[in-house]
Amino acid sequence: MFDLPPSGPLVATLTERHADGWHETRRSMVVFLDKDGDNYRALSATCTHLGCSVAWNAAEGHYKCPCHGGTFDRAGKVVAGPPPEGLHQLPVRVNPETAELEVEV
Repeated sequence: MFDLPPSGPLVATLTERHADGWHETRRSMVVFLDKDGDNYRALSATCTHLGCSVAWNAAEGHYKCPCHGGTFDRAGKVVAGPPPEGLHQLPVRVNPETAELEVEV
């Protein structure tokens, strides 16, 4: 099984590649990977208020947006500030063949 630190989420940058006959583009996205009981959770690092990047505050045990003070709990739910909804959760699974986490972007 994939091992994550119990103290808080792990930050990962995912890159999605798209190619057609002429062009190749890449889109990067920062996510937080975390363990939720026996399951895994992947949360977007983009604040749902105005799209700023949130950061995990280990000392306070929550995600914090530096732009307008949005605060989210470890599960991504809004605790304080102006965000209209929680952090977006992405589908995640453990690949049974490689034991790696796979996040769908």
